[in-house]
Amino acid sequence: MTRTLSRIILLVAVGLGCAALLGAEPPYKKMKPEEFLAEYHKALGSAEAVQARQSTLAQGKVTMTLVVGGDGQLIGPSTYFSKGDASGLLFHFKNPNYEQDHVVANDGEVRAAYQIPGERSPMSDYLFTQDKLMKDNLIGGALQANWPLIDLEAHKAKIRYKGIKNRDGQGQHLVEYRMHKGSGGTKIELWFDEETFYHVGSTYTTRIPAGIGSSPDESARQRDSVITVEETFSEFRNIDGINVPTQWEIRWSNERFVWSWLSEFNEISHNVDIPQELWEVKLESK
Repeated sequence: MTRTLSRIILLVAVGLGCAALLGAEPPYKKMKPEEFLAEYHKALGSAEAVQARQSTLAQGKVTMTLVVGGDGQLIGPSTYFSKGDASGLLFHFKNPNYEQDHVVANDGEVRAAYQIPGERSPMSDYLFTQDKLMKDNLIGGALQANWPLIDLEAHKAKIRYKGIKNRDGQGQHLVEYRMHKGSGGTKIELWFDEETFYHVGSTYTTRIPAGIGSSPDESARQRDSVITVEETFSEFRNIDGINVPTQWEIRWSNERFVWSWLSEFNEISHNVDIPQELWEVKLESK
């Protein structure tokens, strides 16, 4: 081996060692949107099963917890349902101060029940006011029969692959999602497991402009508020050829409070009739 070749090999070895020490970028850095979608579609399940799915009915229990800003926990039955472009959730609690969360997107509108007459929970109110999220079939992730990442073209949406980013101490694929007609000021980020490419989370960040005070000085003291809603999906199972989560958490937070709704499904069925009463929201806003 010549002295020149030995020096080249040494320099290459040193370079690789430095890259490892500095934390070399993962091989997904330059992944194109279509390349990412191809990986995700493989992770979701067989193409035949995904295309054949027309509805989803998931049932189990939900635990509502006031994590920050108070103290309280309720447990009750949880139902998530989806058919075509329509979907909804129903969390029922036997509590006079918090009866239910019942939010449905159907026929181009979103309806949300009150937890008590005249008042919705923070999560229900958010899904009601930021209604594009449910109208665009985002809520529920892979449980959703018409989940946008199955067919971006049909939703006229776009994604931008952002690489491997840190989420809750783990490296995950981050994808920015952009609706066809805008998201009403809400930033939408989708998270995918680094190894399996399962969809493990969605983050929705909405900035609420500050109101106008009674005087110029008071208006100057007003500050915008930020609401963040996170979906987290875990405990995946293959059901009818599709990998779906059996645990689903919705977490609502602002500067003062954090609320959590954790659903654990023990039964998930595809291509079944959705009971009519699930589509009928009571105590809804007029």
